[in-house]
Amino acid sequence: GRSRIPIRLLAPVTIAAAPGEFRLGPARLTVASGRVAIDALEWRAGRLASRGSLTALPLGPIHDLLTGRVADRPEPTPINSTLEIGGEWALTADPELTGTVALRRERGDLALAGARPFPLGLTRSDVDLRFEAGRLRGRARVEGSAVGEASATLALDPAPRLDLDATLALRVDASIRSLRPFARLLPAVAEIDGAFVMRLEGRGTPRQPVLAGTLSGQRLRVDAPQVGVALRDGRVEAALSGGLLTVTTFEARGGDGRFTASGAIPLRPGGTASSLRWQAERLALLSRPDRRVVLDGQGTLGFERGQYRLAGKLRAREGYIEFGRGNRATLGEDVVVRGRGAPPPAPVARGERALDLQLEFDFGDAFRLIGSGLDTLVRGRVALATTDGGQLSTR
Repeated sequence: GRSRIPIRLLAPVTIAAAPGEFRLGPARLTVASGRVAIDALEWRAGRLASRGSLTALPLGPIHDLLTGRVADRPEPTPINSTLEIGGEWALTADPELTGTVALRRERGDLALAGARPFPLGLTRSDVDLRFEAGRLRGRARVEGSAVGEASATLALDPAPRLDLDATLALRVDASIRSLRPFARLLPAVAEIDGAFVMRLEGRGTPRQPVLAGTLSGQRLRVDAPQVGVALRDGRVEAALSGGLLTVTTFEARGGDGRFTASGAIPLRPGGTASSLRWQAERLALLSRPDRRVVLDGQGTLGFERGQYRLAGKLRAREGYIEFGRGNRATLGEDVVVRGRGAPPPAPVARGERALDLQLEFDFGDAFRLIGSGLDTLVRGRVALATTDGGQLSTR
């Protein structure tokens, strides 16, 4: 089919070829709405050299090409782009790569897609790479008025080649002013906000990086009014080292209560046994007029023998659940109406449990259910657990 990116040569170009030799340029062309200037492209006796520049090159069509998105069958993408980039390159491969590549934002922006697209407000975005004596040095910086700023430095040294087993040195610093744009990564019923400061350092190799760093979050908030969740004034302090995330402080408020957690948890399979302890004190988990649940409780989120385990006990200080008057009664899945036949059984997933769940919930002395002719206090306990097959069971 036709290329999504129109390319047009602006003037005749000289091409020379001979055994063991090839030369092109200079050449001037348009790529989409941008321009590319190839000042030189030469291959001779195994040595490749090229230099040139680009101006106002639109990132959107390039992204579509790299991701396989076609014009006559457009699919939704998480990012809309009006970003245009410019830059220069001067590279020689003989056989080691030597030279520089520089790319920068000239104009335009990126916006997270959705019913209400959120522009990032990019004011700066640039990348600089330098190849010398088989080594790579790079730096990048991004600044956006809506989200914050981030910078990164990268060093790769051959061991013995510049590949996935090269020696790595990486540093990333980021300051996120607001998490609101990233709410589009969550279900539509939830809104999040808050600010983060992060520092990350990497050693080892690109194939097996060893990461360490710190994370600090303030003013964290989660709102899901459709279900009644409203958590605010959250904060977190954590450190990453050797694949283990150590949380020194995690706190969020709900109503007049709070939820706290601290401890360590591995971020990759095969991590060491560890646990994170959590506690709820008068936590208003649900706070809608027709759904209110205030909880106390404590427990752990642990990791042992290659599996995460969530365990604990919760007790309702108060609960009020009112079912909508317009709800119609429906038959349970175990009820079969004669003449209709039984519904096909739902497929059951087999295999190891992703999470071992062991939770006990106590309804307390003030948990009220109203709706469909029912108005009653509920008392007692229910235990939630996952079976060896990964199914949820209650008792």
